Amino acid sequence: MRILIYLATLLLIFGLAAAGCASQPATGTPLTANSTIISPDGWVWQNPLPQGNRLHGVWGSSSEDVFVVGGGGTIMHFNGEDWRLLRSGTGEELRAVSGTSPSDVFVCGGNSTVLHYDGKVWSSMSFDIGWLPNAIWCNSPTDVFVVGETNELLPNYQRGIIMHYDGSAWKVSGTANAGLQAIWGTSANDVFVVSKGGDVYHFGGVAWSRVYQVGVDLPTGGVPGSYIFPSLFDVWGTSAHNVYAVGSKNGANGIILHFDGEKWSQTQFETCLVSLWGSSPSDIFAIGFNKITWHFDGVAWTKVKNGGDWNRYDIWGSSAKNIYAVGEGGLIQHYDGTSWTRFGSGSMETLLDVWGSSNANVFAVGDSGIIKHYNGKEWIQMPSLTSEEVVSVWGISESDVYAISPHSILHLDGQSWKVVQNTPDTRLYAVWGSSASDIFVVGENTILHFDGNRWSPMDCPPRSYLQNIWGSSSSDVFAVGFDGSKSRILHYDGKSWRIIDTGFPGLLVDVWGSSGTNVFAVEYNGGAIQHYDGTQWQRITGFPQVLRGIGGSSPSDIYVVGEAGTMLYYDGVNWHQSNSGTSNFLDAVWGMSSINGRDLFAVGGSGTILHFQQ
Repeated sequence: MRILIYLATLLLIFGLAAAGCASQPATGTPLTANSTIISPDGWVWQNPLPQGNRLHGVWGSSSEDVFVVGGGGTIMHFNGEDWRLLRSGTGEELRAVSGTSPSDVFVCGGNSTVLHYDGKVWSSMSFDIGWLPNAIWCNSPTDVFVVGETNELLPNYQRGIIMHYDGSAWKVSGTANAGLQAIWGTSANDVFVVSKGGDVYHFGGVAWSRVYQVGVDLPTGGVPGSYIFPSLFDVWGTSAHNVYAVGSKNGANGIILHFDGEKWSQTQFETCLVSLWGSSPSDIFAIGFNKITWHFDGVAWTKVKNGGDWNRYDIWGSSAKNIYAVGEGGLIQHYDGTSWTRFGSGSMETLLDVWGSSNANVFAVGDSGIIKHYNGKEWIQMPSLTSEEVVSVWGISESDVYAISPHSILHLDGQSWKVVQNTPDTRLYAVWGSSASDIFVVGENTILHFDGNRWSPMDCPPRSYLQNIWGSSSSDVFAVGFDGSKSRILHYDGKSWRIIDTGFPGLLVDVWGSSGTNVFAVEYNGGAIQHYDGTQWQRITGFPQVLRGIGGSSPSDIYVVGEAGTMLYYDGVNWHQSNSGTSNFLDAVWGMSSINGRDLFAVGGSGTILHFQQ
């Protein structure tokens, strides 16, 4: 067996200690399925409810003490009666939670984050290395392991790292070739860890060693001598002689490993598996990204109903009749021994665009043909007549709205949606207009115009892969996209379209302005925003790499949204970071101002709808 420890070298490199920084006590307001959670900068969750950040981890000390953690620094606690939001003091993606009692709980996540809860406050624990902690296992308050991966290679090209906490300080316990994903044990001298490379490691009290390697023992085919290495995501057992590990064998098919105390065996599954837990050797559940639940009754694994069509990332229970699963869109499911029920409400389909004519008439559209309408009080899902994604929405009023799917144009007349134009030979991306008789739709080498009576094609310059459109009037319209190698901006003066050759790189995905002399276009992958002042375009850099949408309510109230909950705010002079309260990607933002103030809506992944009102 291969020994992993390089402690003499590592302890010279890393000086690791625990430090504390108090956060808020756990006295949050009880949450219901329709509660709303507000970000530090005032963005309110409207869908899903009570919040839509993905949840990565669940653990409890009893049925009356359950913690779930996830994106945006989310920590929620169940006390046996209701769920409460706990202020973690971080916005990082939290990936795992474990503990020994209600007053000894550890959470880990992005950017070297490890938090400890003493029953009253959360404190942060500092490290002198840059790493991503992925999982925690607690044997006692003075025997805690955290595993993950470092930002830079360790000696001997190691990437995975195992940290140990003895109640006073963190020290390196071991390293591994690949990033480490999960940890579980029966005692201080019997601990298992699994890796992204399909490895299983074991700690017997003295040193870590690799005891199994899926990629070597179970070749997946291909060119002789080469392998598609599996990845193991979780490890768990009922005893030292009954240990399971789950993961993906080749990126698609799942795998379950079993250790009987002497040797490892494997079972291949049709779906990837990411987590497992059981109440006994004959009552084990395994879940995955594929929205399928598997159950082991001591003899065989079988599919069981999981109560919904959602991806889940972790599972834990206190008994056979009290099991929790968490996942995408803030999903929390509970199993009572008979059926699964969901805590929360709302849809989880990705939303791609948002528009409104007032703060009581807002539409959001997205995947699987979803169209949602907000009447000022609640979001209601509408029939859309298409199963294709709906990528754009714009209108004149509540009774005159257009929505775009890749190959059709939909219209709402106030009563129902109807398909008014099909485009089977081209792909459409966006709609905008200046009036009911002056509407534009753009797509791949395509510009369509509606004059109030019929749709007709317009002359479009070649290599114009247009992603979005906006204008200040019928004779001042901008369409943006790319030409295959750099940004593409077209301008319409009321008579014809012409190319504005800025020479700037980047794929432009959205455009919006407060006037014809204050227009912004965002780059998807360039970390840049392009601005037009009425005379020339300028490229402003230094922003997060992936941006997706732009909108606002005035020249001094402009928002840009993007990957991982990115939200930038422009006050008319400077750009600032804004805390959206989510780590989900945001696709689009729309806003309006009135004598009563301003309203903005942002939409994105996992059905995210955020609302800001002032």
